[in-house]
Amino acid sequence: SERESGVRYQALAYSPDCSEARLLGARNATASSYIASVWPFDAETGRVTSAVKSYNTGSGPAEDLAWGTDDLGNPAIAVVGAALNTSFAMYLNIEGTWVTQSTTGWGNIYRIASRPQGDYALAVTSGSFSTIAVFRQGAWSRPGIALNWPSQVSFSTDGRRALILGGNTAGRIWEYRHELLSTSQFTDVSIPNFTQPPYNANSNARLRDAAWRPGCDEGLVVGGMNQIAGGQQGFVIYFRVTNGKSCEE
Repeated sequence: SERESGVRYQALAYSPDCSEARLLGARNATASSYIASVWPFDAETGRVTSAVKSYNTGSGPAEDLAWGTDDLGNPAIAVVGAALNTSFAMYLNIEGTWVTQSTTGWGNIYRIASRPQGDYALAVTSGSFSTIAVFRQGAWSRPGIALNWPSQVSFSTDGRRALILGGNTAGRIWEYRHELLSTSQFTDVSIPNFTQPPYNANSNARLRDAAWRPGCDEGLVVGGMNQIAGGQQGFVIYFRVTNGKSCEE
């Protein structure tokens, strides 16, 4: 039931051991600048407002957050966001201090996800050079993987794999495997014949998110489109890893 004037709640993430959570909000500071706020969050009581940490992100709003580690291996909260032709990547350390990173030429960063073990997080960047970025031990890096406008990333619960959804091509999905960070090691697992039955997807349909069922190599992908001229579509698509662990085992 909580409300705060002018604030949009953007993301919520639990720590790897599920002992605590952080809530991300964004609001306008001026007509052309934004404030990112991170609150400790309790499901019973809501935000811990006395411990909020805020930062002026400039011309773009904060979009997503994920847990990782700082340069000393302590828990840290990575926050990413984007504006027109620019982006930012930063983190909040255990002492409550914001640490920023130069992202010149990175394109737009909208989504980030933690590996369940909490040792690092993957962000997806879209723009003139669409790729992934890695947040690990207080540092951000880009391994040089060329992807076609990735829009979302979702880890399996054992942390061995992640699905990366494409945001600019209907049905596009890549599989990332833990620590395999060369272009040839990313597997294109896009949905074949996405424009044909049973999907009948048109060129505007997009896959938006993926969820892995805990303890096995199966899950669901969701997506669709909603356009006045193009019509409406919605998808809930089951997937499984070939020769992976079945949820029935």
